[in-house]
Amino acid sequence: MISEEELCGIIDTLGALKPDEIQKIADEIASVREYSGESFDIESMCQIAKDRHLVETIFPFEIKDEHENLDSSDVPQTYYINGPCSFPVVPPELSEVIDILEIERREIDMHKISIRYLDELNKKVFFLDKKADSMNNTNYEKKDVIDLENEYSELLNMYYDFESWLIEDIENVQEVESIETLLMNISTKLESLKESI
Repeated sequence: MISEEELCGIIDTLGALKPDEIQKIADEIASVREYSGESFDIESMCQIAKDRHLVETIFPFEIKDEHENLDSSDVPQTYYINGPCSFPVVPPELSEVIDILEIERREIDMHKISIRYLDELNKKVFFLDKKADSMNNTNYEKKDVIDLENEYSELLNMYYDFESWLIEDIENVQEVESIETLLMNISTKLESLKESI
């Protein structure tokens, strides 16, 4: 069994990994550790880590190595990379396991990743701004305002997390100014809605 911190350490060391690759590495680490407990589902662990932004997913075109962009399947292959909230701890057995499995590090294109993630965040903030507008034109209750404020806080925290995570490229992405403006607009509208309750 590996911890979430070790999951992040494995991914941090190797750049980007497919779910089945992480499973193989985890199984091999368990073997080196002579772990004899129940087998564990790495895919579920990765999904929980993704929900907490410990890891994020990317697509083949966001990996610098040209041969990684080729995928014959109809469903695009996804890879896990470290997310903005990760605290990587490298398992001491990892170097040995990398040699056993003959895995090479992948280099990711953070600029492409920045563009996609900020575009997705921009859309979420845009729709929340429209939701705040619609509440001004309808009857609403205190619970509605609380829900809106919680959504706003979540997106604001996500923006700050992404800002530090994508620090090398964030200044070059057009969406940044739009996100900041929309977040300020939502904050102003929230204050107005709270005063009207």
